[in-house]
Amino acid sequence: MSFSINLNKEVNRVRKLLRTAVVILSAAALFCAPAAAEQKTLTIGSYMMISSLWPWKVTTDGDSCILRQIYHTLVEMGADTKFTPNLADRWECADDGVTWTVHLRDDVYWQRGNGLFGDEKVKVTAEDVKFSYEYYLDPLHGSIRCDALNKTLKEIKVVDDHTIQFITKDIDVLWEYAMYQNYIIPRRAIEKNWDLGKFPVGSGAYKFLEYIPDTSLTLVRNDDFWKKPALDKIVYKFITDKSVSAMALQNKEIDIALNILPTEIGNIASKDYLTVAPASVGSPRWIGFNCRLDMFSDPKMRRALAMAVDMDGAIAAIFKNYCAC
Repeated sequence: MSFSINLNKEVNRVRKLLRTAVVILSAAALFCAPAAAEQKTLTIGSYMMISSLWPWKVTTDGDSCILRQIYHTLVEMGADTKFTPNLADRWECADDGVTWTVHLRDDVYWQRGNGLFGDEKVKVTAEDVKFSYEYYLDPLHGSIRCDALNKTLKEIKVVDDHTIQFITKDIDVLWEYAMYQNYIIPRRAIEKNWDLGKFPVGSGAYKFLEYIPDTSLTLVRNDDFWKKPALDKIVYKFITDKSVSAMALQNKEIDIALNILPTEIGNIASKDYLTVAPASVGSPRWIGFNCRLDMFSDPKMRRALAMAVDMDGAIAAIFKNYCAC
């Protein structure tokens, strides 16, 4: 076992920090090499292979980390788990508790330089947001958010080009989380049968350039983004072997290693050009019993097995006391 990196809801932090070239990942540990001031490329060694680039079918942290550079969601989530502006500049819920009015930025454009938009500069509008959510609501399109959206969403109204209303069926205290989860996609891509699974096109800070399966994925700066991204290029190198990842980091082949063996921490910390930067936000890992099996149906059996495991000893052996539990 090794240190594991969790990039679920706080994966948006990576997106924000990549724009500013300050790299702080929410994880048990992060290992990075300081880049020279003139360097414009960030190379990330990721153990998470691509499972899907379809924005409505993404289920893994690794895919989400990449797609959040390419696409907008309506809101972001900060390190304190509070929702912050993204495509939505501001939003409010009416006194009825079910009507959410969302005001969009008026300076966001679909990415150019691809076969979908060419050199045409097209603004992202409320109609695009309405189309995206209605597309996800249709079970025929296979969105992983389909059931959740259908359970809560009653109606979507376009007020003007940059204002949209969502009316929920009942008071939904998690509606902002839905706005954080669902990517806004270009209607033109669906109408033209554009393969977003192979060639993603969004409105985010970085544009898709190239994907070499099981090897690397490259993003480049979106010059039409409302705020100039600090990096010219982001390269994700997929390295599933943690020892190889640690070696690549020490050889300066990558700038960040998302996952290394605990036994490598000492070597990395000893290098004056590398930094071990633990983060304050981690993630729980647990093992559960399948109580449908007869052998685990007895609570005394489950209690006995739980008491038989020396968790403190396991943590010390696995994490070499680098884990504060």
